[in-house]
Amino acid sequence: MPPKRTKKIQSHSSNQGKQQEQQGKQEKKGPTPRWRQQSEARVRKNKQHSMKDVKVFKIDVNATQEQFDQFTEDRINHMRNVASAFVNGAPVTPPYIKDCVTYHIVRLTDTVGKGPSVDILIQEYNLYMIGFRATRTNADDGGGWFHFAGEVMPKFMTSLPITYSSSYSMGSLQIRLGFGVLDEIRIILLGFTVQNRLDKTSERLLSLSIAPYMLSETVRLQNARNDAGRYILHKIREVLPLVNQWADISHVAFDYVISLNSKVLERAAKTYNLRLCLELEGPVFTYELRLLVGPEGYLRVLLYDEDYVASLIEKREKDNPPSQTLEIRNLDIQGESFKYSELQEELWKQCCRFGNVVSLDADEDHNVIAQFSHPKAADEAKIFFDGSIIGGRVVEAVFSPSRR
Repeated sequence: MPPKRTKKIQSHSSNQGKQQEQQGKQEKKGPTPRWRQQSEARVRKNKQHSMKDVKVFKIDVNATQEQFDQFTEDRINHMRNVASAFVNGAPVTPPYIKDCVTYHIVRLTDTVGKGPSVDILIQEYNLYMIGFRATRTNADDGGGWFHFAGEVMPKFMTSLPITYSSSYSMGSLQIRLGFGVLDEIRIILLGFTVQNRLDKTSERLLSLSIAPYMLSETVRLQNARNDAGRYILHKIREVLPLVNQWADISHVAFDYVISLNSKVLERAAKTYNLRLCLELEGPVFTYELRLLVGPEGYLRVLLYDEDYVASLIEKREKDNPPSQTLEIRNLDIQGESFKYSELQEELWKQCCRFGNVVSLDADEDHNVIAQFSHPKAADEAKIFFDGSIIGGRVVEAVFSPSRR
């Protein structure tokens, strides 16, 4: 089990600095632990070398609730490609690896007013907004970026610093959330030039405080996403508590799945004022992980923590030791989305990428069983399939105990 941690509320920037400092020390001499290999496998596979490797997600400044929700879901699903682990189907951010930090771009477009677009760079190991620029017509052009003070941009991008940091710094002032602010953010960011990039104005401060909430917190936290659709006044200090506790609440989720002790959820519900239980008959309550993690809960993406991820992966390996047989669960192979016969050929091709496949069948519970000739191939396939989306469902991949 990871060591007990004191509960701290950290700012947007201080939490980032401490995480990077801690994770920057992770390289040690000797063999790489198996848990680390697994937690780094996805992000290393998706290492970015140029602008072509950086995924772009577009959202129009006149977006509807449905369009913004789909935009957010697409970004959450993208995080599965670099996730270090999964908790109740939700991805955990990748670890900080100095030579393998990944990013994606949020592009604010204006299809109604036909105005210029703006690109916003999101760093994936902590989902922070670290830079922006006016969109270039050449997709391979890495120039024209501005970045927040203290942030490090990818080597294939050229950038100039601005005076603002990426932290929230307007605790006593009112801000307006809602999709209408996306155009305000676009216009303010487009106003930065090489000549005026160091200027400070109240309008810039306002937009640079709203943008991380609208574009980062809405991916991390379901309640932030719900608030984003309401065009109402807030005080930043009123919307920050859960935002500043993202790391702590992620620790709660890790603690629970490692210990399976419902007291963990009960204590968290009281500490953070979270609704994590369902009332049964009489004074009986049941605390459930799905009310903390997932579409019905608070966390949509969890923040990586080395100790917790190590414990989680080691526990799962102890409970489910590697074998040559992989079981892919939660596929709707009988159903409304597809038939197994339609999926079998595609699954066979995917499995063969990792090694020789002996057989591929469906069991009586409608799970797919893939038998590999070597455990290493099954191991690599497990990392690929676990947490992926097939036929609109998040699937789980486990080693099959029945065929070891």
